[in-house]
Amino acid sequence: MKKVITDEDLIALVSDEVFQPTVIWKFGDVQVTCGTLGLSTVTVKLIADDGTKQIACSTGTGPVDAAYKLALMR
Repeated sequence: MKKVITDEDLIALVSDEVFQPTVIWKFGDVQVTCGTLGLSTVTVKLIADDGTKQIACSTGTGPVDAAYKLALMR
């Protein structure tokens, strides 16, 4: 058990309590398809704070490429 509380400890405690990010999207589902036949695809479902769902998908030369392209989509 810690007996001395430093300024750094207090800053860490206050920072953790003060900074509570606003949730805009929740991660719903992810599906990755890859193999030697066909395109690699990534599909992601995000859920907004009001409950609406957005689904997006992307293809690439592999699953990482497809995920990267999906992350760059607007």
